[in-house]
Amino acid sequence: MLAVLRDAVECYQKYARARDADCRSDFKEARRWIASTDREWLFSCENICEAVGIDPSHLRASLLKPTPLMRSARRKSPRIVSLEKRRVDPGSLGAMNGEIGEAGAA
Repeated sequence: MLAVLRDAVECYQKYARARDADCRSDFKEARRWIASTDREWLFSCENICEAVGIDPSHLRASLLKPTPLMRSARRKSPRIVSLEKRRVDPGSLGAMNGEIGEAGAA
């Protein structure tokens, strides 16, 4: 029973940001299973959690709560970073100006 729970949690975490249709399907299935409070099926999340001594509502709350990483994954367009902030002053690169060779020769 623990293997079923472990697989669902791993699928949920592994495929949360997936873009592939099959992986997204696995994520959605795991999310539905974890979110369900159905107790009629022997292998429901509720029954398995109780059988292994885990509070299902606590597990659900910690897994289903959006994290900053998940919120950033919902961004529709890529984040654009200005290259001006990443430019390096060529004069500050000692190796490019031969300073390393001079320091090593001394």
